[in-house]
Amino acid sequence: MSNWRELVRSREAVTLGRMGALVLVVDDSASIRGQIRGVLQQVEGFDDFIEAGDGLQAFKLMVDRRPDLVVCDLIMPVFDGLKFLAQ
Repeated sequence: MSNWRELVRSREAVTLGRMGALVLVVDDSASIRGQIRGVLQQVEGFDDFIEAGDGLQAFKLMVDRRPDLVVCDLIMPVFDGLKFLAQ
């Protein structure tokens, strides 16, 4: 896919007929998580959000909740985004 609009369209096609996508937002800053959530809430199909303040929390949420989309900061304490992505 060549751009994010195509990705969003394809994601909307997948979620037709069910509730909106579950999005996991991972950042050590609560204000940044809120800003990301605010932007994504404007996109149709992204309706349900969970948040984590570090990669370890995010990993646990990935296993328990199986989100459809993950937006992750790379530089965080405890378990950074690179370690999280490697899992």
